[in-house]
Amino acid sequence: MKGSVVIFMMLRPICSYANHKPARTIPCDEKKAHEVRIARSRVTVLNFPVKPKEVVPGENVFDFKNIKNDLAVKALTSRARTNVFVYLDSRRCAFSFVTVPTSGDEIVLVRDAHNKEVEVNYRE
Repeated sequence: MKGSVVIFMMLRPICSYANHKPARTIPCDEKKAHEVRIARSRVTVLNFPVKPKEVVPGENVFDFKNIKNDLAVKALTSRARTNVFVYLDSRRCAFSFVTVPTSGDEIVLVRDAHNKEVEVNYRE
């Protein structure tokens, strides 16, 4: 019995780690609203390249909190759905937020589709 408790305790962190999803990346697009899935009773964080200036939701069915370059979002009802516009320094990003029962986005990296990073190989 003692051996099975030790095995269970060792496997628990592995099982917990397997439940976490990697961050999803979506473009900051002002012409097309990208869907963000907010799990019921969970917080989803959208990370922007710069601090968001303003958040404009279509309906007040989500709670928003700005923290540096992040926008933390939580659904206020179990069937929340709305469009949201986030204004950055010189850009506007469009989103479609929808509440899902489980398996929502945890961390969403919002990146500018126009500014693609180019890797430069430097040799001496």
